[in-house]
Amino acid sequence: MSYDNQKGPTLLELLIVLIVISILAAVAFPKLYSIIEASRSQEAFNTITVIRNGLEHCYLSNGGTYQNCAINDFLIDDPNNNPGSHFVYSFADLSQDGFTIRAVRNTLDKGNPADIIEVTQGPGGIVRSGTGAFQGIK
Repeated sequence: MSYDNQKGPTLLELLIVLIVISILAAVAFPKLYSIIEASRSQEAFNTITVIRNGLEHCYLSNGGTYQNCAINDFLIDDPNNNPGSHFVYSFADLSQDGFTIRAVRNTLDKGNPADIIEVTQGPGGIVRSGTGAFQGIK
């Protein structure tokens, strides 16, 4: 019985294809992860916009101050009660003329709580910043 006429890939060719696929996957998965996190940051910015609008409503209702504003004053549902949310939202530094809203990534879908998005509004305008996967966000 002779095997000389059989066609098909050799073991070496299969290994080379496997190595090429592994290299492509190693390059593609981090990019895919960053695209997914970018879409999740958009979720955070949309919710932060709703909270900012609520804070503005509270500001006007309280005679021109953000002090004593609470999420229950915003006429919106608390975004932290949304079971599919990828962030935990809070606000702080409520003053006469400014505030800070913070979105901290929760552990849903392997999130890292060190990934934070902050929006600060003050007399100088609005500043957006981030840490971890959201570092350098504008």
